[in-house]
Amino acid sequence: MKDHSENSQKLPQTSVPVYSCTIYVKELADGSVAARCVNLDGFAVTANTEPNALRELISRLKAELGRLHEQQLTVSWRAEVDPPDEGESERFTVLHL
Repeated sequence: MKDHSENSQKLPQTSVPVYSCTIYVKELADGSVAARCVNLDGFAVTANTEPNALRELISRLKAELGRLHEQQLTVSWRAEVDPPDEGESERFTVLHL
């Protein structure tokens, strides 16, 4: 096997903010899907499918977390996370800004 280490370049190290979020999703009676971030208040959406709900919620979360990071403000994470309500499923996501 050929050694390519002499040709490799080190990538510059950067500080990329990374956030872990817990999301609860639930199918509603009308067939739509609700998704809410449970460790950061004020983030909930409803969409026609789970992927669309997650996409919208994550987009909103990234926008807000990006704004807070840019302004060097503290993120108000909830100290305790409530258990899922009946019918809710837990999802985890890691957001890189």
